[in-house]
Formats: sequence, structure tokens, C-alpha cells
Amino acid sequence: MVVKDRVEFFYLGPPKSASTWTYFCLADHPEINASSRGEPCFFDQHFHEGLSWFDGLYDAGHDGVRMDCTPGYIYNINALERIKNYNPDARLAFALRHPVERTFSAYWHVRKRRDVVWTLDEVFDNHAAWRLWVDSSMISAGVEYLLANFPRENIHFFMFDDLKAQGLETVQNLYRFIGVDDGFVPPSLTKRINVAAPRPTLQHKVRHKLAGVLMGDKLHQRDAQFNGFERWLSGKGEYLEGMKPELRAALLQAFLPEIDKLERLLNVDLSHWRGHNDAEKTGA
Repeated sequence: MVVKDRVEFFYLGPPKSASTWTYFCLADHPEINASSRGEPCFFDQHFHEGLSWFDGLYDAGHDGVRMDCTPGYIYNINALERIKNYNPDARLAFALRHPVERTFSAYWHVRKRRDVVWTLDEVFDNHAAWRLWVDSSMISAGVEYLLANFPRENIHFFMFDDLKAQGLETVQNLYRFIGVDDGFVPPSLTKRINVAAPRPTLQHKVRHKLAGVLMGDKLHQRDAQFNGFERWLSGKGEYLEGMKPELRAALLQAFLPEIDKLERLLNVDLSHWRGHNDAEKTGA
């Protein structure tokens, strides 16, 4: 099948770097044709479906810039090669987030859903945990591939840490890079999407039921006991406390070559990433 309207813009991730928020801010723009599937994952998971499947994700009547927002592409060289073959003139963007913070956020994303039995403390002893949370924070190989195979002017990145103070500027810079009206203000700009907070659990529901039975001082006395039990059972304490200092230090040491390489490739100062400080413990 010959596809007349190729996807022109790819947002590559990585995951847990405000990718969902970025997608909605871009999809809000009337000149951007976002896929009906939030993350097409065509160039990795669904490549066997063929181009007709991929093309079918877009509104044929929309003459805007077609966008593929799949956060896992940035660390998948095979997917990047396929994108290169599909559209060598594509524009590509990604975010830079402190790899230690991104690792914790990726871990908490599955931990809060009870999807794994491992803890983050196991990453240096459990290869599956390392692949799941640490490898996906290493994007320099993907960045190197992009710089070697696409024109530099077709590659754009932004700092995750800038989003809180410069969210609109970041999004409008993306609009300008894509080639659409950069004066547009997306409705999703101020929405909190996929915030990495503990989910309501069965324990929360039990507590609310208790509130209907226990009154006044009696309920107050039970709160302290129940909160301690709930924090242990739900993992909420782990979320609030963040990583243990020794684990943070070990991960930072493991990521130093990655940080050095990104600085060299992108000519960007990431010296603040090397500092062992109390940078945000959690995030989207």
C-alpha cells in the first residue's frame, strides 16, 4: 500500500517524562493530526500489522501534521531505524529527565498498580528489574542514532525540569519546531495527567467504612494505628520517602557515563544531574 500522507512528527519519550501531558498538549492543537490510538507503538510492537494499519489510525480528512507519540521509541534502535526508512525527513523530539528520578518514577508506576513483586532495591541483583527500570532510562544510544541519521535541525529536545516553570514556553517551542501556530495555548496545559501518586486502595475504603461506625475520639485514636498499617500495606510510605540515599548514590554512579555521553552529544550542561541532592523524589 502506498501511503500518501506520511507521519511527519514523532515524539519519542522516554516514558515517565511527562509524555502523556506532552501528547495531550500537542493533540490539542488544531493543526496537528494525532492518531486515534494515543501511543501507536507501530514501529516496535505493531510493525507486523503493516502500513495500512498505521495509516488507519489517522483522520484522512484532517490535513494537519500527523503525529506519532510513542515514548518507548527513544531507546529502541530498531524502531528508530524503521522510522528512518519510513520518513528520513521526519521531525523528532524527546525529553531529558534525570535518569535516577525517571527510574524511580518508572518503578513507582508499576509498584502502585501492584504489577510487580520486586522492589527498586533489587535492581543491582535482579536483571529483569534492571532492564525494566534502569535500561529504559538510558537513552544516549538512541540520541546518538538520531544525530547520525537525521538532520540536526530535525531533532528537538527539552528539559523535563523546565516544565513546571516554563510549560507553555516548552510546548510553544515544540509547536514552532513542528511548524504549526506557536501562539496556540492548549487546554491541557494546566491539567495534571498521570501524576505518580499512590492510588486509592482497599485499605482506604475500609477506613471510610470505619468512619461511619466510629465517632469522635474513638476514630481519632484508631487513625494513628490504621495509618501505620495502611502505609505498610500499600507502599505509600515508600512513595513519600523516595529512594534510600545509598540506592540513589549507586544509581547515580551507574548513570554517570550516560550523563557524560548526553552532554557530549547534545552540547548541553547536565552538571546539576551529578549533584547528590534532594531533587524531586517522584514525578509524572
